[in-house]
Amino acid sequence: MDLFASGKARWLGVAPLAAGILVTLTARPPDLLVSEDGKLVAIRLDNGGIALSNRLHDKFTQSVWVRRAGEGEIEDNPPATLDDTSQTADCGGGLCRFTVAGHKAAIVSKPEALAGGCAASDVVIAQLPAHAACRAPLVIDPTDLARDGAISVRFEKDLPIVQTVRASAGNRPWTAPALAGP
Repeated sequence: MDLFASGKARWLGVAPLAAGILVTLTARPPDLLVSEDGKLVAIRLDNGGIALSNRLHDKFTQSVWVRRAGEGEIEDNPPATLDDTSQTADCGGGLCRFTVAGHKAAIVSKPEALAGGCAASDVVIAQLPAHAACRAPLVIDPTDLARDGAISVRFEKDLPIVQTVRASAGNRPWTAPALAGP
């Protein structure tokens, strides 16, 4: 007798389908995204939307991030910039301070702003080498990005959960070898 003819086997597909829907609905998006070159950063806003560090750099990545955040097409619904949000304290002079998921963060683009960005920040995204000079709990600099690719961070119980493109892609024959880290 054919199991599929009776229709009973069709019910075997319900559990995986329900599990997939549940995971999709309960998966929490990242609080912070950093592009592979570190020049584009996105944060999850308190209202669930996203804000970008700038709208001039890497339009393709911007559009992917906006779509994945559930905000439609970037042309129809351009996201806020960090300067437009109440979560940003100050941007200028090579330093942009903001809050993401209750954590103080900074983007540093000039060497003279590094000490100020590292002071009292939980997360520092530096566009220059920073590990030797910065003692923030989480530092992301060009060395990390060259080794690991783009990075996403989710905060859970005050701990950053860092996900990298390198970790997601794994070591495959067609991926470039990882560079040595700090």
